[in-house]
Amino acid sequence: MILIGKDWKQVQIKLLTATGEWTFSPPLKVRGPIKRSGLGKALCPSLIARGAKVMLSCPVQVGRPAYQKDTDIDRVCSVDVGINTAATAAVVDSTGTVIARKFVTCGRHNDQRDKLAAQVADKQGKSHGGGDHRPGKGFCAKLYRRIAGLNLDVARRMASELAAFAKEHGAKVLVIEDLKGWRPKGPSKAMRNKFHRFQHRMLVKYLSGKAEELGMRVMEVYPRGTSRWAFDGSGKVARDKENAQLATFTSKKKFNADLNAAYNIAARGLAVLLKIAVPRLAGNGKSAETGKSTGPASRMPIVLADIWAFRAQNLAVAR
Repeated sequence: MILIGKDWKQVQIKLLTATGEWTFSPPLKVRGPIKRSGLGKALCPSLIARGAKVMLSCPVQVGRPAYQKDTDIDRVCSVDVGINTAATAAVVDSTGTVIARKFVTCGRHNDQRDKLAAQVADKQGKSHGGGDHRPGKGFCAKLYRRIAGLNLDVARRMASELAAFAKEHGAKVLVIEDLKGWRPKGPSKAMRNKFHRFQHRMLVKYLSGKAEELGMRVMEVYPRGTSRWAFDGSGKVARDKENAQLATFTSKKKFNADLNAAYNIAARGLAVLLKIAVPRLAGNGKSAETGKSTGPASRMPIVLADIWAFRAQNLAVAR
């Protein structure tokens, strides 16, 4: 049992003494601020012991915020989860103007995860012995647990960083691609391993939680073509064979491929908010809402240039 005072600083733990009697410990010192205190209803805390360290988990039940209407939202923050860069975010307003952009990396996490994965592969190779034998239950459980812990930690860190970035620049909606059930194919084993370790759904889960805490919305949009088409409406892009992070437009201009995708994701979120129906999207007359396509894949979906055109059209009508 844990006893916490009203100021969240008087923490006492109920202990069983050597004589068999229960007593409360002296007040413990809490190092660091209590996050989310005052944001909602405090729930039952938990004492977490990891070796010589003891941590106090103080959950808070946060009420669901009142979301703003679509017409009151003028900025969105799009997030493109990639292979080369962990996440690329861009804040775009209703006129199609890019307010800010951010690249989120997790190189240290990738190195640690890949090192652990290599240890698992090495143990699997030794356990097979050249035959059809497969490891049994509990094989490399400790290594798999450490990999899962690393993935969980990086998802939480990235979600906090992206949500703070969106809040800093006044965005009320986080726009992401609807990649649930996505089954990627890679030309090589190394690329397939990267796709397999693609932490999209875990990031979306914690990003949704952070957005709800900050009063934001999370919107999933149609994913096809965000990286394949140029945000300026010039057509398809060609990926650089020597540097996969670069995309070459038809005008021979080179641009960051992940940032290009982030701009197009933001455009599709704005198209939903502004009620822009572009028949070119998969040839079915829908807007940028998520859903499967039945039209020809050669048609250009919504890109950032469509938001520019919509804005210019409205200005011309107003004049």
